[in-house]
Amino acid sequence: MPTRILLLSADFGSGHLAAATAIAAACRSLSADCEAVVVQCRSPLLGLVGRAYLWQIRHTPALYRQLYRLPPGRPLRRLVIRVLSGPVRRALQQYNPDVVVGTHPFPAGAALHLLNRSWPKRVPVVMALTDFAPHGFWIWPGVARYFTASEQAARELVRRGADAAAVRATGIPVRMALAADGTGADRTAGPTAGSSSSGVRRVLVIGGGLGLGPIAAAVDALLSLPRPDLRVTVICGRNEALLDQIRRRHGSDARLTALGFTDQVLDHMREADLLVTKPGGITCAEA
Repeated sequence: MPTRILLLSADFGSGHLAAATAIAAACRSLSADCEAVVVQCRSPLLGLVGRAYLWQIRHTPALYRQLYRLPPGRPLRRLVIRVLSGPVRRALQQYNPDVVVGTHPFPAGAALHLLNRSWPKRVPVVMALTDFAPHGFWIWPGVARYFTASEQAARELVRRGADAAAVRATGIPVRMALAADGTGADRTAGPTAGSSSSGVRRVLVIGGGLGLGPIAAAVDALLSLPRPDLRVTVICGRNEALLDQIRRRHGSDARLTALGFTDQVLDHMREADLLVTKPGGITCAEA
């Protein structure tokens, strides 16, 4: 019998889905007897929560920082279970997993509740954290393993209340193409091959899949430099308003390449001498 692994993500930016996809690909490559399936959990109310989350990050970042520091609590867990029990239950019934891995804490927490309450077999739930600085929402009673970005993140998770015996520092999961590309080479030794061959310095500016952060201001600052050898590539993700804004401001500057959502991020990273980005775990880990 194959081992069935169900990876649960949620639509809060593209990083959680990217991590789940990377884990699934790695599992399949390790064993032909592994069936790894990725499910992006959605519900109308979760979509509303997601839009409120993005609004909060953009307009009230101080409040977001306070929420980030909150300890895990029953009211939030009850809300998560209420919102996500339906889609998570359907995924569990459809795939009948042997292991559940969550790259977002909400669907994984809902799965943990359902599995402990009425499931006919024991199914461990694992949290694969996508943050360098873990918050308390990742912590749920009964999680079999927490995989964190670093030893420091592991200590912080334990300080917040996670069972120390369940915490392992493994790094953030990234695409297997990075390992095949020789990740780990010393990028501080000098300019990239593409830069040195053309006499330019390349800066990559990314705001994640949703184009978050002061991306336009970063592009403004870079293009204000009197550097004809500078080349700036900005990836705005699905933030079309940001892309239009940058193109209106700097469309005539030949040093700029402005892009929307693309699946060629790794290629742009390989060519860049410097990455400017928000503190997203997946992008920083891939770089």
